[in-house]
Amino acid sequence: MKEKVIFDTNFLFNKVASSFFGNREELTSFSSDVDIILPEIVLEELEAKYIRIFEDDKGRFVKTLLSNIVEHNTNEIIIENSIKELINNENIPYTVIELKDYSILPEIKKLAIKKQSPFEVGEGTDKGFKDAYIYFTILEFIQNLSDKYVFVCSKDKRFKKAFEVHPNIISIESYEDFKKHSILYYFDDYFVQKINEVLGLSIIRDNIKEYWYNLNENKVVLVEYDGQEFVVETDSGEIINSCNRSSYIAEIGELVNSNSFRQTHRTVKVIAEFVDFLSNNETIKILEASYRNPEIRRIIKDYDVKQFIGNLFDAKKDLITDEEALSFLIETFE
Repeated sequence: MKEKVIFDTNFLFNKVASSFFGNREELTSFSSDVDIILPEIVLEELEAKYIRIFEDDKGRFVKTLLSNIVEHNTNEIIIENSIKELINNENIPYTVIELKDYSILPEIKKLAIKKQSPFEVGEGTDKGFKDAYIYFTILEFIQNLSDKYVFVCSKDKRFKKAFEVHPNIISIESYEDFKKHSILYYFDDYFVQKINEVLGLSIIRDNIKEYWYNLNENKVVLVEYDGQEFVVETDSGEIINSCNRSSYIAEIGELVNSNSFRQTHRTVKVIAEFVDFLSNNETIKILEASYRNPEIRRIIKDYDVKQFIGNLFDAKKDLITDEEALSFLIETFE
């Protein structure tokens, strides 16, 4: 599964309008390693920018973009069709995502009124609507991802600030930034060798599937080998802990579906020993079950349960989408 990078307009805009996407060298590097994702409004803004370029300097536009019809009467050129042709000729693969849930419009209004990111601070400006629209498009998109993390490539500091409260959205400005955070970092021969030494396996790069950040902000790498799954905790690229996921996976299911206080205490004790390996998905399942399952909810203030659930909540509360569960956990732990 490739990692996904969502691009903002300022990274893609081509000032000379010689191709639909600018930054082609970097974008080509990205395309070799990731799925390129573009919010629909980014494409629309790029089109609008190119129309303005043409209107401001039609002669320059014709020479750089439409040299094959330079002898034609420029007044007869339908610029929108020419830009569509640019899009159709684009050879860098990408996927378009669009906002489907317009119920977030009141949230956009709230951010605008309070001058919160991605809206700009200061009176007399409401700049930021486009970024807010992209922001909620990304939040909606990420809910349908199995690993629930993406990269957002943008050079807009205000826009990037809006993602600081979302640990599963990683802001970058370049391909070099991406490599610092990407699972590709772990694809070198040194790391593969270390995994084989620690786990006693004979994996190759293709066995490394994904990673996530744990409660300590260390990266946990998932390795699949011979029908088994192993998790490897790393700090600064070095392995500090590892285990087979079978050591705790069954207990997560038992805890989420617990039908007694005794079972809840038992499974919490087991999972707590492996808490540093839990993925975002596993953590959210546990947090939401702590409200939805009465066998957990009724004893959530027992010392062991409260300590376990509380630590998960402190680290990953920004990932919770169940509003009722979030309200309950806030009331319990804050």
